[in-house]
Amino acid sequence: MGESLLAAYLQPLLDKLAPGPRMNFAHQQGFHSELRKWRSLLRQIKLVSGDAEEKQMNDVEVKRWVDELLLLAYDADDVLEELYHKALQRHNRSSSDSATSSSQVQDLLAQIQSITTRFVYIDEEKSDLGLKERPGVMSSLVSP
Repeated sequence: MGESLLAAYLQPLLDKLAPGPRMNFAHQQGFHSELRKWRSLLRQIKLVSGDAEEKQMNDVEVKRWVDELLLLAYDADDVLEELYHKALQRHNRSSSDSATSSSQVQDLLAQIQSITTRFVYIDEEKSDLGLKERPGVMSSLVSP
């Protein structure tokens, strides 16, 4: 069974949450656990993506859920890109400049926490909507 379009859209987010500069920076800043939570929640949400895609055609609440998930994925992707750029800046910056970015890091942390809350809500709501795991989706969770 092929991967759903929604699952295929979520996979790049999971890939960005893999070990690397982004996650190293998050660990240094103390919000690595938030991003690990994102990864866990995304994996759980991805498992029901095929069912959600099918049901959204006939169920307006599932369609709303899918739309909210897509908006959340866009927001998460934006934050992950910003995190990557901050990691590169930190890597290239002298230690004397690090204090100037403290407020930016705090803003980023607030965005990350907000997105975590939204992911938790989306994840909890999938059960209320009766979304089920689809056979074949689990195997697509393993990244190359």
